[in-house]
Amino acid sequence: MMERRDGSFNPDEITHFIIRNNYASLADVKIDVSGKDPHIQPFAKGDEISLEIIGSTPDTKQVIWEDGRVIREVSLNDDDVSDDFQMPNSDNYDFNAIKYRAGSYGPQDLHEIINFDNNTYLGSVLDRDGIDGGSAARIKTNVENNALVASLETKR
Repeated sequence: MMERRDGSFNPDEITHFIIRNNYASLADVKIDVSGKDPHIQPFAKGDEISLEIIGSTPDTKQVIWEDGRVIREVSLNDDDVSDDFQMPNSDNYDFNAIKYRAGSYGPQDLHEIINFDNNTYLGSVLDRDGIDGGSAARIKTNVENNALVASLETKR
């Protein structure tokens, strides 16, 4: 079953994917990049991670890019099985979307938040067990200027 789609975007105008932390400080965010060792960084409340999106023609699949290399995944909890943004068309994933794994309980916890085939996004996803052991969270996706933004927020 396809998840509902809450908004759309023009791929010709989108150049970045931004993860914005309005949730809580996260100690170990791991960015897994093809062809080199992943790097781990703190991700304080109020910080953003801005990643370039490459590919916007009908013949080109989108990839998320950093320093000339494809990003496979951004793990918000140092690579545990959940709380991950899975990136499109990488070594690990063969889909043209950005997905978020909210939990480790099964397919119901994997949400396609951005779909590059039909240029749509899911406006809000609930992460019931929280991010990196924190309180329940919500991932809100929207378009801001030339970016698709996924905001991490405390569930209200």
